[in-house]
Amino acid sequence: MKSVLSSHKLSKHKYIQLLIALICNFVLSPFLQGHIGSIALSFIFLYAIVVIVRTFPLKPKLFKLYMTIAFSSFILEIFGRLGFYDSWKLFFLLLIQCVYILYLGGAVYLILQDILFSKKVTIDNLHGAIAVYLLIGFIWGLLYGIIAS
Repeated sequence: MKSVLSSHKLSKHKYIQLLIALICNFVLSPFLQGHIGSIALSFIFLYAIVVIVRTFPLKPKLFKLYMTIAFSSFILEIFGRLGFYDSWKLFFLLLIQCVYILYLGGAVYLILQDILFSKKVTIDNLHGAIAVYLLIGFIWGLLYGIIAS
């Protein structure tokens, strides 16, 4: 099985970028309001999704599929925020939130599996555990957004 990233690159510090992106998203979200702010937050969230996908050894075809879905959702979200499809806006935003929930839920599962089955506790495991906690917060926020819509 040929993976996109070698196992040597994945062995150390694979969760620190994800943790930084999630913390930036949480800290900056109250300050970034309006169209420009929501687009900036969408870029940070896209970066977090890219980091999540790159964290795990995937076959190249699966990696490309995940990245295509992530970028497509991102583009649809940006178009929706800019008002390009007003009549279908609610449908597309709900669809995008569902896709993000699936991505983040899968990431929580894979990161927890990696952390719980590791032989020893490292600082990277702690970064991963904090990232899982924040990802669960994002999932709850997305679910609340779906219910509120």
